[in-house]
Amino acid sequence: HSLQMPTEASVFGNTWKLALFRGDDRLGSAFAADLAEELRCEEVPGFPVALPLFRARVITAGASFRPLALSEVTFVFSVPEPSIGDFVLVVSGPVGAAFDVDCLPGVGYGLVPEASAIMPGAVSWCIGSGVGADRARAELHGAGAVGGGFLPAEVYSITLTVRNGPYVEGLSAHSNSWRLELSDLSWQFQQAVAASIPSYDLTPPVAVDFLVTSRIASDPYVSKRETSYLTVRFRLAESQPSGVVILLHAPPDSFEFVSPCGIEHTTQLTWVPALDPEPVGAKAAKDGSQLAAAVFTGSCDPGCVSLAGGQPLAACAATPRLLNITSAMALQAALPYCLAILVSNPTALGSGLWRLELSGASGEPLDASIPTLGPSAEALPTPSVEYGIPFAVLPSTRSRAAKTMSLHI
Repeated sequence: HSLQMPTEASVFGNTWKLALFRGDDRLGSAFAADLAEELRCEEVPGFPVALPLFRARVITAGASFRPLALSEVTFVFSVPEPSIGDFVLVVSGPVGAAFDVDCLPGVGYGLVPEASAIMPGAVSWCIGSGVGADRARAELHGAGAVGGGFLPAEVYSITLTVRNGPYVEGLSAHSNSWRLELSDLSWQFQQAVAASIPSYDLTPPVAVDFLVTSRIASDPYVSKRETSYLTVRFRLAESQPSGVVILLHAPPDSFEFVSPCGIEHTTQLTWVPALDPEPVGAKAAKDGSQLAAAVFTGSCDPGCVSLAGGQPLAACAATPRLLNITSAMALQAALPYCLAILVSNPTALGSGLWRLELSGASGEPLDASIPTLGPSAEALPTPSVEYGIPFAVLPSTRSRAAKTMSLHI
């Protein structure tokens, strides 16, 4: 519903109450379903009356559109009334994004073409929060400039560093928006607001898929688990420098990484080596030529670029649920990379959601995939009488992908 806003700010009567009523067609009126219903309803505080912040928008010239990456976002706005006192600027951002707890080092005052003036005075401290289901939020406290503050005729700009949230397909415009609240005690309503400022869309995440070297039959009754090679293929949306760390997270009750790492070329896809194994002294291949690679693999249209072979990877460490590898070479965008990893077969179905993440040398997140369904084992082996289980079910097919099957009990 549309509301008529008051002309004066007041804390009295700024509350809301909801009661349940029902209509009486005979009387043409409404009355409380329960006479005590309205008395039981508690009053809740309403929102404060505020002036609008004019010309508010987001400038993304320095922004990163990658999930989980650091991004510089510039806000421009104009105030409705002159301001001469200290001010508080609250910036609320997209769901899942986050500001550092101490966000003051990420505050910038450079003038952008869309603005006519820098912020008056200086921000003395900044407190940030966010991540998960919460919105990014930064609260900045500043002191007005000596001899003057905000002027309605100017367009001001301020830049903040924020960490993007994860990629969420179909994120609503409301959840992917910004809100500015500027407070000044010298104003009539003490606050000016610009809400629902559209934010930028994040680019799709790292694409990843999985292949196994053979049909895996899981067996919960063996003490020594068999091993296989799990092929992981991924494609980056942005190029990454050498030294980038690739983290592959396995789901519970699934394949487990073997330590020490076992990294081989895949046998599931045609591939070219990431570093061409040319003999010493051989002439360098021409730019764009894949002649040596084609001879090496027997394919003119390889399915991926293999990171196996030792030279492309600088380090590798494995725990049952996490593989940590460091690339010794720069990784190009839109190029499919692959490697085959030695894993222990699961003792159950093994299906689950895997996640691939990229981080810098100091641990800062750079990119990530969405949770991706990985491979699963085939049908469980039939229990034998050696384990004291006289009951068994024999499927007509060993494929769990079959939609129908006959059972002999």
